[in-house]
Amino acid sequence: MTCIMESFSCSSVLGFLTAVISTGFVWFFILPLTYWRRKGIPHVPALPILGSLKDSLLQNISIAEEHQRIYRATEGYRYSGFQNFARPSLILRDPELIKEVLVKDFSSFHDNDFDVTLSMDPMMGRNLFFMSGNAWRRMRTTLTPAFSPGRVKMVFPLILEIVEDLKQHLSEMEESEIELKELSARLATSVVASCAFGIKIDALRSAEDEFTRVGRKMLEPTPARGLAQLLFMNAPFVSRIFRIKFVPTTCTDFFRGVVRDVVSIRQKSGVVRNDFLNMMVSFKCAGKLGVQSDRGGVTTEEGTTKDEVDLKGLEGQAIKRLLDDPESLDDVTAQLLGFFMDGQETSSTLISFTLFELEHNQDVQEKLRAEVVRVKADHGGVLTYEGLQEMPYLEMVQQESLRKHPPAPFLQRRCTRRHHFPPVDEKTPRESGGFWVEPGTPVLIPIFSIHHDPKYYPDPDTFNPERFSKDSETVGKGEIFLPFGEGPRMCIGNRFARLQSKATIAEVVCNYKLKPCCHRTPVPVELDPASVLLLSKKGLWVEFEKI
Repeated sequence: MTCIMESFSCSSVLGFLTAVISTGFVWFFILPLTYWRRKGIPHVPALPILGSLKDSLLQNISIAEEHQRIYRATEGYRYSGFQNFARPSLILRDPELIKEVLVKDFSSFHDNDFDVTLSMDPMMGRNLFFMSGNAWRRMRTTLTPAFSPGRVKMVFPLILEIVEDLKQHLSEMEESEIELKELSARLATSVVASCAFGIKIDALRSAEDEFTRVGRKMLEPTPARGLAQLLFMNAPFVSRIFRIKFVPTTCTDFFRGVVRDVVSIRQKSGVVRNDFLNMMVSFKCAGKLGVQSDRGGVTTEEGTTKDEVDLKGLEGQAIKRLLDDPESLDDVTAQLLGFFMDGQETSSTLISFTLFELEHNQDVQEKLRAEVVRVKADHGGVLTYEGLQEMPYLEMVQQESLRKHPPAPFLQRRCTRRHHFPPVDEKTPRESGGFWVEPGTPVLIPIFSIHHDPKYYPDPDTFNPERFSKDSETVGKGEIFLPFGEGPRMCIGNRFARLQSKATIAEVVCNYKLKPCCHRTPVPVELDPASVLLLSKKGLWVEFEKI
């Protein structure tokens, strides 16, 4: 009798557990697949768990190409549904609706679609890109003056110093064929180390430089790193369960140590340097930098804060508190780490793809070279900040490179307040009905797909800087050009990235003729499926010929 009861009890428990697991699987992974059908919204097919992103999750294609597949499959609609792993999400196609989400109705979509908490990730939880709500607003207000035109102009001599190092390095190299992304990444690492951390390094010549090594560990595409970043960006519940961090702990510890050492040395020596570390420490000691801060900086016409001070003028007690308090140190380090990631990856991608396009478009290269040579001659034969502002064709070349190769191929926003969208069919008048987007719904803006839509950019695979001339009638120009996003959450460091890119490209084309290496990098470029950013799987090779 006891054995029968034990058998019955075990069978009951096993049956109950099976029922619970089955119900949970259906509730969390099967039922969401029917969400858009129940809402009457056009959508693309999806699989349980993998959702609509199967091929990018398995790293068969890049995430940019996966989004483009969904984008093209839903032509004729302002927006459509897809499964971002197990989460019902929307992908936007209509330029007017995209502008509403990013600018006009920003209050309903003010957060990026990430779940990063201070307890889960103390460093990235303090970073502007991952912050949300009021904490993000306070931090954005504080940091905006640091990236004003005047501030960026102040660091131009530091950028130019590294660009001169690049010229010297190229003249010393025996090889004529060079991989552009690696070269640009080392250049950008040197620039950011100088402008952000106040450290002079020689990443161009030393692949074993610690900044270079740590930067590679953070950003270099590997299957494991790519999968972790995909899960972090598209499956927050998975990243929470497995405590996946966007930046490895060893890397954040390295940058903590760098900030602590540099601040300590400067405080003892009284050295003042016009770089971003100096500004961040000043903001922190003035009480304006941190997730718990309850006041923002009051800006002056020059773009600096009224109560900003330099390290030399700070009391030793304030610096000591900063160095002794791990959270205060993280407040400073988080912003500099974000600057390193954005500045290094965005700038190196922009520089490498631009130079790659110039090597394959000799007529564009010659026209650009003529402009650079002429403007430099007008400024005494040297590259100046003012001279770069007098190069309209360089601006057009850069814009076309950003159009064709946006460093971040997509944006993700989260609906934060119930919001009404116009009818899904683009042929239906916007005033006729519509659809209510519920809070928590991820909304994706496929930048790469939009920039390659012939509706907005005719012959999108052709590199044509004339699209961005003042006389151009290109529909997309000024209406749906989103390389750095748009609205209040637009990339705060875009001026810096573009200035660094322009200075590098101008000096390179002025001194070298770029020739294709099609045997090493076939055209069209094959995108790397292991990266959430836009990278070439086989590198971007070029042959440099001294002029």
